[in-house]
Amino acid sequence: MYKKVIFMCFYLLFTISLYSQKSNAFKLNFHWDHTGDNIEAGFQKNINNHSLSAGLLFFLNLNYDNGHWTYKRQFYASDFTQYFGLNLAYSYSFNIKNSDITPYLYYDFHVFYNRIRYTNSLIPYGMSDNKELYLVDNKFLSEPLFTFQHSVGFGVRFPVYKNIDLFAQTGVGIIFIPLKDTPIAANHKVGKDPQINFTIGAIFNHKK
Repeated sequence: MYKKVIFMCFYLLFTISLYSQKSNAFKLNFHWDHTGDNIEAGFQKNINNHSLSAGLLFFLNLNYDNGHWTYKRQFYASDFTQYFGLNLAYSYSFNIKNSDITPYLYYDFHVFYNRIRYTNSLIPYGMSDNKELYLVDNKFLSEPLFTFQHSVGFGVRFPVYKNIDLFAQTGVGIIFIPLKDTPIAANHKVGKDPQINFTIGAIFNHKK
């Protein structure tokens, strides 16, 4: 419980900090993530070529094929609080003369507190004679746990109407899952998966 309290306090302090400095923009976007799809609404502060943002994520419970990855697209929100997560981000923009397109590099940090849902999955749970052992699980829902997703990547932003910009970005990174109450917790304290993500969205710039 205390972890959830610390998580929410950190999010609120960061968001209030951005807002109190008269954030330059409001952002709304869709993430295609390793854990599953989610929608983000947040604030963004621009300082020259640098941007800081904080957003509230809303998890979308959809059914996916995990593509033989252990955790890919297997996360699930079973109650109201588990639908929500946090995104903190930094980006650096490159200005191009005589062009409306602005490329940028970025770092994203996503946090969710929800569950892993295994469906017809092979779950690694140990080793024997230097071979991975697997548990065939047709239906399993873990206890709620934190998921930390780090990613870096490249994006482009361009204006479409007055103070509205659209952007698209893609990145790579790694996801960390402190495991507990799962079939593999006894042999794997932390789960890791490489991940690729895509994001599309809109930025509503503050009128000066």
